[in-house]
Amino acid sequence: MAQERDQCKVIFHRGKLHVIGGYCTELQGGFEGSDEAFEFSTWKWDRVKEDYFGANMCPKACVAGDNGKLYVYWASDVATLDKDTLKIVAQLLAGLGDVTYMTTWQEKLMVIESSNFGVSHLAYMLDFINYTWTKVESPKEYSGYVQSSNYLGI
Repeated sequence: MAQERDQCKVIFHRGKLHVIGGYCTELQGGFEGSDEAFEFSTWKWDRVKEDYFGANMCPKACVAGDNGKLYVYWASDVATLDKDTLKIVAQLLAGLGDVTYMTTWQEKLMVIESSNFGVSHLAYMLDFINYTWTKVESPKEYSGYVQSSNYLGI
């Protein structure tokens, strides 16, 4: 890669491995909004795209959908990157705090709110067909802050 990245988001999207955001160690938390993509057919990194989302942001709430779109938690909304423009696809529900995790599968998007230790997560599913939200019940043992997770569809 062209630059060092701590706390970046890695997503496989449209045939490339994207490394989004992050920061160099000396900037500790000074997130950048750039994207680098690895092209497997040429075995090379593409040119760095600066301001990938139009601003610097923590990329943890960014996910590639099965439909080929890239979704991101953006200013209390869910947006998709269409060419080089962010387009709002849904507003988050009132009362939902800082989204720390998002994932997609089967034409749905799951968002999980950051919570304090000992407090159950708030989680919701957005149906991409009719754009309605459904609350997902979270048992108390699923509490604390979501650091990371993975989803593998087979």
